Amino acid sequence: MLRPLRSKFALGVLAGVLAGVFGGAGIPFVTEHVFPLIFVDENGERALPSEVIQAVATFLRIPVTTGSMLILACTLIPLTFLLRGICAFTSSYFTTFTGVSLLEQLRLRIFAKLQRLPLSFHAKHKGGDLISRLMGDTSAVQQSIVNCSADLIKEPFTLIAAVSYLISKGLENRAIGVVLLAAVSIPLCVIPIRMVSKRLRRKAKALQKNAGELSAVLSENLASQPEIRAYNMQDAEVGEFSNLGKRLVRLTLKTVKYKLFTSPAIEVVSAFGITFAIYYGAKLGLTLQEFVPLLMALFFCYEPVKKLGAVQNKLKQGEVSLDRLETILNADEGLPEPKSPNRLTNVRGELEFKNVTFSYNDEPTVTDLSFQLEPGTTTALVGASGAGKTTVVNLIERFYDVDSGQILLDGTDLRELSLHHLREQIAYVAQSPVLFSGTIEENILIGKPGSSHEDVVAAAKAAFAHDFISASEDGYQTVLGERGVGLSGGQRQRIAIARACLRDAPILIMDEATSALDSESEAKVQKALTELSKGRTTLIIAHRFSSIRDASRILVFEKRKNGGAIVGDGTHQELMENCPAYKALYTQQTLEEA
Repeated sequence: MLRPLRSKFALGVLAGVLAGVFGGAGIPFVTEHVFPLIFVDENGERALPSEVIQAVATFLRIPVTTGSMLILACTLIPLTFLLRGICAFTSSYFTTFTGVSLLEQLRLRIFAKLQRLPLSFHAKHKGGDLISRLMGDTSAVQQSIVNCSADLIKEPFTLIAAVSYLISKGLENRAIGVVLLAAVSIPLCVIPIRMVSKRLRRKAKALQKNAGELSAVLSENLASQPEIRAYNMQDAEVGEFSNLGKRLVRLTLKTVKYKLFTSPAIEVVSAFGITFAIYYGAKLGLTLQEFVPLLMALFFCYEPVKKLGAVQNKLKQGEVSLDRLETILNADEGLPEPKSPNRLTNVRGELEFKNVTFSYNDEPTVTDLSFQLEPGTTTALVGASGAGKTTVVNLIERFYDVDSGQILLDGTDLRELSLHHLREQIAYVAQSPVLFSGTIEENILIGKPGSSHEDVVAAAKAAFAHDFISASEDGYQTVLGERGVGLSGGQRQRIAIARACLRDAPILIMDEATSALDSESEAKVQKALTELSKGRTTLIIAHRFSSIRDASRILVFEKRKNGGAIVGDGTHQELMENCPAYKALYTQQTLEEA
C-alpha cells in the first residue's frame, strides 16, 4: 500500500529530519553564536564574530563590521526558524498525504472484504457496528496517523540533535557537563507515559465498542420506524439510546482524562530537571551567555518527549480501532474460489443434491439431502418454517458451502465454478426485494448490466411493470428513495421480477415472489412468471399454496432434530393422497384463509 507513495513519504521523512535538526541543534547553535554579537557585556562591548559567523559572512560577501555583523546576527535567528518551519510544514503535509491515502486504501480494502465475507459473518455482526468500523474506526486510525506521523519523524531527531549539542558542549567544558545531569530526568518521563498508555488502551477499547453499539441501535431504529410507532416503542428506544449515549460520554471523559494527564506530568518532571540545571549552572558560575544556549537545548530535549507522549496516547487509541478493523480483514472468507475454475457453456440448468448436510452455528439445518431437478422443470419447496427450504436456495446460490455431500450443476460441483460465473446462471426474486437508491431503470439493469433501454422496457412489460413506470413523472428515470421508498410493495416486487426477466438465466429462484401483490396484480405477475419459467429450471419457495399451482413437482420438507429432510415428493394430487405432512399443511392453510 505504501509503495506507490514512497517518494512522497521519503520527502516527508527527509523534511522531518531536517526540521528536527534545525530545531534541536540549529536554534541553540545560532543562539550561542548570535547573542554575543547582539547584546553587550558588562563592559558595554560586543563579542567578536565567531569562526562560524565569519565563514557565513565570507560566503555571503558581507564586510566584517560591527553594523553588518549585527544585521547578519539578527537575520540568522528568523532565518533558522523559517527553515525549520518550511521543513516542518513539508514533513507534515507529505506524511499527512501519505497517511490519508493509505487509510483510504484501507477503507476500500475493508469494504471490498465485506463484499466477499460469507453471510454467516454478516449475520453475527450488526450492520450498524460494521458501519461504525468502516467509517468511525478507519477515521480514528486515519486521525492517529495524520496527527502522529509528522511528530514521529520530527521529534526523535529534534531530541537526538538537542542531546548531541549538549554532549558536544559538555566535552568542551566540564562545568557544562555537570549541567547535563539534568538530562538524566528525561528517561523518567517515560514512566507516566507507560502508566497512562495501558489504561488509555482499555478505555479506548470500551469507547469504540460502545460507539459501535450506539451506531447499531441508531441503524436498527431508522430501519424499523413503522414497527416502532405501531408498538409505541418510541420512549423505550429513546431510553436505550440515552443510556448508551451517557455511557459514551463517561468513557470519552475517562479517555480525555488519561490523554490530558501525560503532558503536565512530563512538564513537572522536566521542570525539576531544568531547575536542577539552573541551580548547578549558577553554582558553577556559568554566565547567562553560556547558559542560554544550554537552556534552549534542554527545552528541545523535553519538548519532543512531551509530544511523543501525546503521540503514544493517540497511537493507543488508533491501535484499538485497528484491532476492530483487523477483525474484518482477518476474517475467514469461508467460500474459497477454485484455483482453476471450470466455465460452463450452454448451461441446461440440471441441479442435483447428493447427500448434502449443512449446519448453521453448529445446529443441523439439512441432513443427507438428495434430489435432482431436471432442466426446464418447475419445483416447489413447501414445509414448516425452519425445515430447510431457504437453506436449499442459499446453498444453490453458494451463499454457504455444504458441510458434506455435493451440489451439481450440469454434473459439475458448484465449488469448481467461480462464484461470479455460478451466480450469472441464476435469477433470484426475493419475498421482500431490495431496491437500491437510483433510477428505476438502474434497478432493473442490475439483472444484466449493459443492456439497452429497449431490453429494460421489454423486461418491465413482461413483469407487468411498464404501465405504472410509464405513469411515473420521470418514467424509467424516476429516482427511487432508499430501499424503494415511494413505491408500493407490489410495485417493488414487479421491478424485482423485471430484473429477473432481464437476466434471462437458465435457473430461476422465487421466494414467494407474488406474496406482496393484490389479487389482480398477482394474476398478471403469475402469468408473467409462468412464461418466464418456460425452458428454465425453476425453484419456488412456497408459503402460500396458491403460488404452486403451476409447479410440476413439489418437495415437502419437515423439520427434525438432526435437520430438515424431504418427506414428500410428487404432484399436488399425489401428495394429498400419500403425504400426511403435506395434507396437514394444506388443510391448515385452507382453514386459515377461510
